[in-house]
Amino acid sequence: MISVIVCSNNDPSWQVHEKHVEKTIGCDYEYLRVDNRETTSGICAAYNWGVKNALGEILVFMHEDVFLVTLEWGRILEKKFNNDANLGIVGVAGTQYLFKENPFWAAAGRPFIYGKVIHEDKNMNRYILTVFSQEKGGDVQAVAVDGLFFAARKSLFDTVKFDVETFDGFHFYDIDLCMQVRRTHKIIVTNDILLKHLSGGAFDDVWKQYCDKFMKKYRDELPVSCTNLMPGSTKNIPFESIDLSTVMNPIRLQYIKDIDEETEKGSTPMVIAPGSERVIVVTGMHRSGTSCITGLLNKCGYPLGTSHKLLNDNVPQYDNQKGHFENLAVVNINDAILNEAGGSWDAPPAREAIRKIENVIGKVLCDFAENFNGTIIKDPRLCITLDLWKKYYPNLKAVVICFRNPLSVAASLEKRGQGISLENGLKLWYTYNKQLIENIKGIPVFVINYDNLLVNLNDTIYKLLQSLGSDLSKEEMRRKIEGFYDKGLNHNIAADEELAKLSQDIKTLYNILKSKAL
Repeated sequence: MISVIVCSNNDPSWQVHEKHVEKTIGCDYEYLRVDNRETTSGICAAYNWGVKNALGEILVFMHEDVFLVTLEWGRILEKKFNNDANLGIVGVAGTQYLFKENPFWAAAGRPFIYGKVIHEDKNMNRYILTVFSQEKGGDVQAVAVDGLFFAARKSLFDTVKFDVETFDGFHFYDIDLCMQVRRTHKIIVTNDILLKHLSGGAFDDVWKQYCDKFMKKYRDELPVSCTNLMPGSTKNIPFESIDLSTVMNPIRLQYIKDIDEETEKGSTPMVIAPGSERVIVVTGMHRSGTSCITGLLNKCGYPLGTSHKLLNDNVPQYDNQKGHFENLAVVNINDAILNEAGGSWDAPPAREAIRKIENVIGKVLCDFAENFNGTIIKDPRLCITLDLWKKYYPNLKAVVICFRNPLSVAASLEKRGQGISLENGLKLWYTYNKQLIENIKGIPVFVINYDNLLVNLNDTIYKLLQSLGSDLSKEEMRRKIEGFYDKGLNHNIAADEELAKLSQDIKTLYNILKSKAL
């Protein structure tokens, strides 16, 4: 069993923290909270009380504002201690070298420091992954660990203890304990456990006072090291700080944001503000004219919004020479949904798999809805994910479906050089359009046959504008879209007669879409 010992000197909701431990630890445990709000005793005294009253063979000391991202972290710790009888302490951040003049654990820099921790930057409303080590995973031997979270074998405390006399405050209790344990047992830093810390360290005059006490106590032992490298013999590199929004998919980032909240994630779907602008969705199978239609609507007064970046800053690309007109956040959210459901854009998951993750996506979609200031979003992946958007983003005004001859789509995909054969392109066409038809129930839909734009551009777009409630006259529309649509960019044109060789399912679905087109 693991005993989790938490010393509280603030007034948090302990039930939230304890419930979080219960949900994430993954093994038998007890939760010992030391209420230190009204006493003058330091953290050493509180932790010694915890050690005395703990029943577990493994003791975990953690700050009250630490929340675990890694699930079943208790099992991970149990396995490490069971596999190494000489293991004394496991931390998530630490060092292989402590200086004599500056015993701050991270002072040596890389390659001596290890671990990774997520910090919340409340001033900038962002989450930072602090990566101390250059290695990506595994364990490394250390001489000291940071005290925000560490585990120790209980039997150690038959011969060591937290030094109440010297460290009667809240600094250096962790490094001091490591200095005692390292004489007889191994200390490691693991990259297998990731946590979120709601605060950073304080290196003020009080910290300096306890730093002096530490150096005085260990003046005959410092510096200490467990590596052959020495500072000065190798280049010491500062650790990295990475904005998680740049490297993590939105669903997992939202999980990290919510991990310290009291409510169950996704249990109460949020509703966007009633006054928010209603949004039009443009979607359809890839290579079916969604970029063209979105660009035309944008020219006619439907803004893409300035609250989020556009994919590739909407700079023309080799495969979309007018731009993609895609909100980057929408693309990232949809990619995250597909990934979490076990698929991707070219291997779409089943609707059932997407439904299983709906409780983890609600807040992501609501956050987007609250911040988005445009009136149109476009992404072919919405064919697959639209059911979730409808549920958690109720302000969708209408869906504009763009479809195209399936042979033309498959040929275009094959020529893009992404390893999609003509046969697989046809299967994707069917999957996207079939799931889209299943997902559009309960919302107004307008269907555009992209192939019709070659001969009937103005009439088709004007009908669409009228259907969407635009008050532009046909002449005003012509002036706004003049020069945007280029027939020369409509490559891979297949005749309907060629469809005879396709499966009946594809032909039936294609004919249904044609019958619904404006």
